[in-house]
Amino acid sequence: MPEEDAFAVLLCLMRDNPYSLRHLYLPGMPALGLALFQLDRLLQVQLPELHAHLVAQGLSTATFASPWFLTLFLASLPLPLATRIFDMFMAEGLEVIFRVSVALLLANQPDLLQLDMEGMLQFLQKSVPEQFADDPGRLLTLSDHVTVPARRMKRLQKEYMSLKAKEKHELGGMKSRHSEEFVLRLERELVQARLGQAEASAALRDMQEKVITLEQRQAAFPEETNLALLRDELAASRVCEGEAAAALCELRAQLQQLEQHCKVKSFFPVASTGTCTGNRLLAFQILNWKGTR
Repeated sequence: MPEEDAFAVLLCLMRDNPYSLRHLYLPGMPALGLALFQLDRLLQVQLPELHAHLVAQGLSTATFASPWFLTLFLASLPLPLATRIFDMFMAEGLEVIFRVSVALLLANQPDLLQLDMEGMLQFLQKSVPEQFADDPGRLLTLSDHVTVPARRMKRLQKEYMSLKAKEKHELGGMKSRHSEEFVLRLERELVQARLGQAEASAALRDMQEKVITLEQRQAAFPEETNLALLRDELAASRVCEGEAAAALCELRAQLQQLEQHCKVKSFFPVASTGTCTGNRLLAFQILNWKGTR
């Protein structure tokens, strides 16, 4: 086939009904999720015993059936069989993949019911391709007896869309609640940082006053013994003053960072305005009280 014709066929498969394969490969793979949901419901109705066994073993349909839809069995079955399935797909569309999937599981149901999750995965990946290598027509004959009602598929599509819309709504609510909690937590940390800054400022002022007092006492008592004691006390006070100043600088940096983070509130109007205003008023009153000491 010429390259131009091959590319035209590819465009037809990607864009046109009944194929529309493009939606299988879009970000988020919306069509793949729908197809796997529909296949799972078909198994629940047509192969209830096997479906219950899959659920009991914790093996979801998506785990083993995703490659069937993404590659149209070309990567899962022997090439002679896969090409015949592809020919049927070209003639009938994605319904063929559903029929072959159900037929494949139906043909191997007795063996699958005896296996655990890991055993079923290995069986589907290794044993199933081998058993159809010599007789590819057996699976296709079995698939002809599988029915995929169009009305039921439409109903399952609506059910899937409804579930996805509900999940999206719930996820939006969770994000909103998490955003509100994040803003409130930042506001509490901001108030605590302001309180710490006020306490550090007061401690620094006390140390500075104590240093001045000690210097005055040192000047008033020139005796050698008193001078040694006063010098030791003055040195210790200056060390405390340095530590208090360092703590104050650290608290100011933390306060500046928290104030920048708290600006996120403008993007989340659901946060409690009353709580924020009350916290800020409390911090302002404490700062004023500390400043007048």
